[in-house]
Amino acid sequence: MRGILAIEDGERIVHASFVLCAEGEKLKLSDYANHYKIAFATEDGNTISAHFGKAPYYKVVYVDGGQVVSEKVRAKAHHDNGHGPGHSHADMFASIADCQVLVVGGMGTPAHQAALAHGLQVIATGQRDISAALEAFLNGTLQENPLLIHVPGKH
Repeated sequence: MRGILAIEDGERIVHASFVLCAEGEKLKLSDYANHYKIAFATEDGNTISAHFGKAPYYKVVYVDGGQVVSEKVRAKAHHDNGHGPGHSHADMFASIADCQVLVVGGMGTPAHQAALAHGLQVIATGQRDISAALEAFLNGTLQENPLLIHVPGKH
């Protein structure tokens, strides 16, 4: 279901597009408004990290009208030496709260569930080059591999 939400903000009306989908249903590029942000889990800004939890950065790409407008590297909370007691993945998504898509090279099921709970579409892919993955995503050809979502410790 698609829609437009109008919110009065004092002196003006702010419009926001939204897309609702059934649980488990994947969004396609055509489902987004004309602008959105894609976050890539990375260790160096150029390569998609094979392990989401250990990646210290996100490369965030802002797309408007099908064109890349900007690219920025943002810090990401990550696992330095494994998971501690009472560990939560919520802090890993704070710096991409404005993103709609998360592209990873591998991810544990608890982090995957947390990402979905934060409203992110998660794409696990074997493609490691961020530029190539971005181009494939924009063309609708980025290959997703659900086997890259794993039980922690079972890589």
